[in-house]
Parts: sequence; C-alpha cells; structure tokens
Amino acid sequence: MTVRRISADDWRDWRTIRIRSLTEAPEAFVPKLAGVDDREAAWRSRIDAALACWIAYDEDQPVGMVAADPMDDGRVQLASMFVGAEARGRGMGSALIGEVIRAAEDRALFLRVKADNEAALSLYAHTGFVATHTPPDADGCLTMSFRRATG
Repeated sequence: MTVRRISADDWRDWRTIRIRSLTEAPEAFVPKLAGVDDREAAWRSRIDAALACWIAYDEDQPVGMVAADPMDDGRVQLASMFVGAEARGRGMGSALIGEVIRAAEDRALFLRVKADNEAALSLYAHTGFVATHTPPDADGCLTMSFRRATG
C-alpha cells in the first residue's frame, strides 16, 4: 500500500473513496451522502480548497483518505479521514495522519471526531492528539488537538 498526495485531477479517486466512507461508515461523519454535491466541479473544488489531500492505495484501488484543511484562524484541520476495513491494522491510518502532521508544519492542528468512535479516538491518541476538555458539540463530536513533541 502507498499514500499519495493528490491534485484536483485525481477527483475521481477522491470521489470513490469519499462516497465509500459515507456509505460504509455514515455514523462516523457529520456530512451525509444525501447532501453530497456529486458534480466534478465540486470534487475538484474540495481538493483545491485543502492545504493538501492524500489517498492511500492498495495497488490502484483507493482504500483510504485524509485532508488537511486550512482554517481562517491559521490552524489546520485534519478532515475526511477514512480507511477501508480491508486496509485497517496495516498502518495506513497512521501514515495518512503523518502526512497531515507534516503538511501542517508548525501550525496548530486539530480535528473533530464523533465521541463514540472508539477506534478513531484510539488512533488519534496514538498519533499524538489529545481531547479537549469540552463536551461533545451539537454534532456529537469531540475536538482533539495535536501535541507536538518538545525537546
């Protein structure tokens, strides 16, 4: 398996894995499949608006995804994280998160995750994210911030 940074020209693969994520794990995401704008221009725009997007591939099949979204306040949000069941437990989640951490450089990095998504919470904690001390928001999400190693 490989992780590759993509451009808007890879919108078809992004679309494939995003729709798969919303179909296979709808409980893990705030956006719902029914609300997806499925036009090519919308997929390209999503990728172009990000600081960067990556797809994990098993041979030529997209099996995972993540985006680094720049926020107006200068922070970066890890978003759209998904790894298909067949690729889990093989380091793909950590590899995708690592790409976002590198892309964020020294900017504050955070994510939102459904409070009941134990597998995601565990992965994020393992890769250096810590939950804030706030209750879940209106979408049922906790916010986690990345803690950079100091030394």
